[in-house]
Amino acid sequence: MPERNTTPAPTAGDAEIVRLLSEREGRGLRLLLATYAAGTRAGLKKRFGGALSEAEIDDALSTATFRAWRKAHTYTATRGTLGAWFFVIASNAGREIVRARQRHDREVRGHELENLPGPIEILPMPPPAFLDVLRECIEALPRMQRHIIEADLQSGDTADAGDLAAALQTSRNSVYATRSAARKALKQALCERGCAPDEDAKPSKLPCK
Repeated sequence: MPERNTTPAPTAGDAEIVRLLSEREGRGLRLLLATYAAGTRAGLKKRFGGALSEAEIDDALSTATFRAWRKAHTYTATRGTLGAWFFVIASNAGREIVRARQRHDREVRGHELENLPGPIEILPMPPPAFLDVLRECIEALPRMQRHIIEADLQSGDTADAGDLAAALQTSRNSVYATRSAARKALKQALCERGCAPDEDAKPSKLPCK
C-alpha cells in the first residue's frame, strides 16, 4: 500500500499572499503575518525552548518576514503551505541567532578579556560620514518606520515588538511588517547615497564605501 502524503495542502489564500509579496505589495506582508505569525511564534517557542528569548524570537520573525518579502518567488505550492515555508525560514533565522551567540561566547572566552591591559574595540566604529548619511536617511523615513529603526538602534539589536506596539498603538504584526519595510527603504536610501549594505545586515552594521 503506497505511503500517504502527510504534507499539508496549501490554502486558497496562500496563492494570493504570494502574488502580493511577489508584486511588492505591503498588504502581502500584513496578510502573511495575520495568517501565520502566531503559529510561527508558537512553533519557534516549542522548537527552541529557552534557547531564544522573547526579543530573539521577535528578531527571528522580523528576519523571516524580510526574507519572505525578498524570496516569495521561491515558494512552491506543491511542497506544502505557505505557513510551513515561512516557519522553515523563521527556524533558520532562529538557528542563526543561537549560532551567533555561541560564536560570540567562544570568542570572549578565547580572548581572556580580564587579562588584557586596555579596552578592546570589538567592532570598529563606522566613519563619521556614514553616520551623517544614516541619520539623514532615517529622518526621511515615515514616522512609524523611523520610530522602529531608532528603537532598534538604541537597543543595539531588535527592540521588543510588544513595547513598540504599545508605544505606537498598533499590533505586533504591524511592527514586524513596518520593520521589514523600513529596513528595505533604508537599504535603498543608503545605496542611493553611495553606501553598499550587506544583503542581510542590520542598519547599525551597514558598511559604507
